[in-house]
Amino acid sequence: MLLVIAVAWLLAAPRGPAPASIALSGPQTGHPAPVASGGLASKPATPRVRRVVVHVAGAVRRPGVYRVRAPGRLIDAVQRAGGLTADADLTQINLAARLTDGRAIIVPRSPATGDGAEPGVGTATGSAPVGKLNANTASAEQLDALDGIGPAMAAAIIALRTKLGGFTRLEQLDDVPGVGEARLASLQAQLEL
Repeated sequence: MLLVIAVAWLLAAPRGPAPASIALSGPQTGHPAPVASGGLASKPATPRVRRVVVHVAGAVRRPGVYRVRAPGRLIDAVQRAGGLTADADLTQINLAARLTDGRAIIVPRSPATGDGAEPGVGTATGSAPVGKLNANTASAEQLDALDGIGPAMAAAIIALRTKLGGFTRLEQLDDVPGVGEARLASLQAQLEL
Protein backbone atom coordinates (compact mmCIF):
# COMPACT_ATOMS: atom_id res chain seq x y z
CA MET A 1 0.00 0.00 0.00
CA LEU A 2 2.85 2.35 0.76
CA LEU A 3 4.22 1.70 -2.69
CA VAL A 4 0.93 2.77 -4.30
CA ILE A 5 0.88 6.05 -2.31
CA ALA A 6 4.50 6.83 -3.28
CA VAL A 7 3.80 6.21 -6.99
CA ALA A 8 0.64 8.36 -6.87
CA TRP A 9 2.59 11.19 -5.18
CA LEU A 10 5.33 11.06 -7.85
CA LEU A 11 2.78 11.14 -10.66
CA ALA A 12 1.03 14.16 -9.12
CA ALA A 13 4.30 16.19 -8.68
CA PRO A 14 4.80 19.11 -11.21
CA ARG A 15 7.20 18.45 -14.09
CA GLY A 16 9.47 20.73 -16.13
CA PRO A 17 11.36 23.91 -15.25
CA ALA A 18 10.16 26.37 -12.63
CA PRO A 19 7.78 29.01 -13.96
CA ALA A 20 9.41 32.30 -14.98
CA SER A 21 7.52 34.20 -12.32
CA ILE A 22 9.28 32.35 -9.49
CA ALA A 23 12.66 33.86 -8.53
CA LEU A 24 15.40 31.55 -7.37
CA SER A 25 17.75 32.56 -4.56
CA GLY A 26 21.08 33.93 -5.72
CA PRO A 27 24.28 32.19 -4.56
CA GLN A 28 25.27 32.99 -0.93
CA THR A 29 23.25 36.21 -0.80
CA GLY A 30 19.72 35.04 -0.10
CA HIS A 31 18.50 37.72 -2.52
CA PRO A 32 16.45 36.76 -5.57
CA ALA A 33 18.55 36.18 -8.65
CA PRO A 34 17.43 37.60 -12.00
CA VAL A 35 15.47 35.02 -13.97
CA ALA A 36 15.39 34.72 -17.75
CA SER A 37 12.79 32.83 -19.69
CA GLY A 38 13.05 29.13 -19.05
CA GLY A 39 14.16 29.71 -15.45
CA LEU A 40 17.87 30.40 -16.15
CA ALA A 41 19.65 33.31 -14.41
CA SER A 42 20.93 36.00 -16.81
CA LYS A 43 24.23 37.91 -16.54
CA PRO A 44 23.96 41.58 -15.56
CA ALA A 45 24.84 43.97 -18.38
CA THR A 46 28.26 45.66 -18.05
CA PRO A 47 28.09 49.44 -18.48
CA ARG A 48 30.08 50.94 -21.35
CA VAL A 49 32.74 53.46 -20.40
CA ARG A 50 32.27 56.72 -22.30
CA ARG A 51 35.38 58.49 -23.56
CA VAL A 52 36.12 61.82 -25.19
CA VAL A 53 38.83 62.55 -27.74
CA VAL A 54 40.95 65.66 -27.17
CA HIS A 55 44.04 67.24 -28.76
CA VAL A 56 46.70 68.25 -26.21
CA ALA A 57 49.56 70.56 -27.27
CA GLY A 58 51.88 73.22 -25.91
CA ALA A 59 53.86 72.75 -22.69
CA VAL A 60 53.31 68.97 -22.30
CA ARG A 61 55.80 66.15 -22.67
CA ARG A 62 53.97 64.18 -25.40
CA PRO A 63 51.61 66.40 -27.45
CA GLY A 64 48.99 64.49 -29.43
CA VAL A 65 45.41 63.25 -29.64
CA TYR A 66 44.19 61.23 -26.65
CA ARG A 67 41.08 59.34 -25.54
CA VAL A 68 40.14 60.28 -21.97
CA ARG A 69 37.44 58.75 -19.77
CA ALA A 70 34.40 61.00 -19.49
CA PRO A 71 33.48 62.98 -17.56
CA GLY A 72 37.04 64.18 -17.28
CA ARG A 73 38.99 67.29 -16.43
CA LEU A 74 41.81 69.06 -18.28
CA ILE A 75 44.30 67.63 -15.77
CA ASP A 76 43.34 64.09 -16.94
CA ALA A 77 44.18 64.97 -20.55
CA VAL A 78 47.45 66.65 -19.52
CA GLN A 79 48.45 63.54 -17.56
CA ARG A 80 47.70 61.34 -20.60
CA ALA A 81 50.07 63.63 -22.56
CA GLY A 82 52.91 62.85 -20.14
CA GLY A 83 52.37 65.76 -17.78
CA LEU A 84 53.48 69.38 -17.88
CA THR A 85 56.91 70.57 -18.88
CA ALA A 86 58.89 72.86 -16.57
CA ASP A 87 57.98 75.92 -18.65
CA ALA A 88 54.18 75.50 -18.41
CA ASP A 89 52.32 78.64 -17.38
CA LEU A 90 49.54 77.46 -15.06
CA THR A 91 48.20 80.98 -14.55
CA GLN A 92 46.77 80.89 -18.08
CA ILE A 93 44.87 77.57 -17.94
CA ASN A 94 42.25 75.98 -15.69
CA LEU A 95 43.27 72.35 -15.12
CA ALA A 96 39.96 71.69 -13.32
CA ALA A 97 37.80 72.56 -16.37
CA ARG A 98 35.59 69.78 -17.75
CA LEU A 99 36.58 68.07 -20.98
CA THR A 100 34.37 68.05 -24.05
CA ASP A 101 34.74 65.80 -27.07
CA GLY A 102 36.82 67.25 -29.91
CA ARG A 103 38.41 69.97 -27.80
CA ALA A 104 41.93 71.31 -28.40
CA ILE A 105 43.88 71.97 -25.19
CA ILE A 106 46.87 74.26 -25.57
CA VAL A 107 48.97 74.48 -22.39
CA PRO A 108 50.72 77.86 -22.62
CA ARG A 109 54.40 78.28 -21.93
CA SER A 110 55.66 80.80 -19.42
CA PRO A 111 56.55 84.18 -20.95
CA ALA A 112 60.03 83.85 -19.43
CA THR A 113 60.89 80.91 -21.71
CA GLY A 114 60.25 82.65 -25.01
CA ASP A 115 61.98 79.94 -27.05
CA GLY A 116 59.56 77.44 -28.60
CA ALA A 117 56.43 78.87 -27.00
CA GLU A 118 53.08 78.65 -28.71
CA PRO A 119 52.55 81.82 -30.76
CA GLY A 120 50.05 84.20 -29.24
CA VAL A 121 49.67 82.25 -25.99
CA GLY A 122 51.26 83.99 -23.04
CA THR A 123 54.49 84.98 -24.77
CA ALA A 124 56.01 88.32 -25.56
CA THR A 125 57.22 88.64 -29.12
CA GLY A 126 60.96 88.97 -29.46
CA SER A 127 61.72 87.64 -25.98
CA ALA A 128 65.16 86.11 -25.64
CA PRO A 129 65.61 82.42 -24.90
CA VAL A 130 66.57 81.43 -21.40
CA GLY A 131 70.28 80.84 -20.74
CA LYS A 132 71.84 77.66 -19.43
CA LEU A 133 70.41 75.90 -16.40
CA ASN A 134 72.55 75.71 -13.24
CA ALA A 135 73.40 72.04 -12.62
CA ASN A 136 73.75 72.65 -8.85
CA THR A 137 70.39 74.37 -8.32
CA ALA A 138 68.09 72.92 -11.02
CA SER A 139 65.03 71.00 -9.83
CA ALA A 140 64.16 67.52 -11.08
CA GLU A 141 61.39 69.04 -13.23
CA GLN A 142 63.80 71.53 -14.82
CA LEU A 143 66.36 68.81 -15.55
CA ASP A 144 63.64 66.53 -16.93
CA ALA A 145 62.64 69.26 -19.42
CA LEU A 146 66.14 69.26 -20.98
CA ASP A 147 66.73 67.47 -24.29
CA GLY A 148 67.70 63.83 -23.76
CA ILE A 149 66.79 63.75 -20.06
CA GLY A 150 63.84 61.88 -18.58
CA PRO A 151 62.53 61.63 -15.01
CA ALA A 152 64.86 58.75 -14.09
CA MET A 153 68.00 60.49 -15.34
CA ALA A 154 66.97 63.78 -13.69
CA ALA A 155 66.64 61.91 -10.38
CA ALA A 156 70.04 60.25 -10.93
CA ILE A 157 71.67 63.64 -11.60
CA ILE A 158 70.21 65.05 -8.37
CA ALA A 159 71.30 61.94 -6.44
CA LEU A 160 74.89 62.32 -7.70
CA ARG A 161 74.83 66.06 -6.98
CA THR A 162 73.68 65.35 -3.41
CA LYS A 163 76.32 62.65 -2.95
CA LEU A 164 79.10 64.98 -4.18
CA GLY A 165 77.81 67.98 -2.26
CA GLY A 166 77.43 69.80 -5.57
CA PHE A 167 79.20 69.60 -8.91
CA THR A 168 82.60 71.27 -9.24
CA ARG A 169 82.82 70.58 -12.99
CA LEU A 170 80.27 69.44 -15.58
CA GLU A 171 82.40 66.43 -16.54
CA GLN A 172 81.23 64.81 -13.29
CA LEU A 173 77.89 64.19 -15.02
CA ASP A 174 79.66 61.36 -16.87
CA ASP A 175 79.31 59.36 -13.61
CA VAL A 176 75.50 59.34 -13.96
CA PRO A 177 74.32 55.95 -15.32
CA GLY A 178 73.24 56.35 -18.95
CA VAL A 179 75.31 59.46 -19.64
CA GLY A 180 77.79 58.71 -22.37
CA GLU A 181 80.05 60.94 -24.41
CA ALA A 182 77.31 62.30 -26.71
CA ARG A 183 74.81 62.95 -23.89
CA LEU A 184 77.54 64.60 -21.79
CA ALA A 185 78.25 67.00 -24.67
CA SER A 186 74.51 67.77 -24.94
CA LEU A 187 74.27 68.41 -21.18
CA GLN A 188 77.32 70.67 -21.22
CA ALA A 189 75.57 72.76 -23.90
CA GLN A 190 72.45 73.09 -21.70
CA LEU A 191 73.94 73.34 -18.19
CA GLU A 192 76.38 75.54 -16.33
CA LEU A 193 77.80 75.75 -12.80
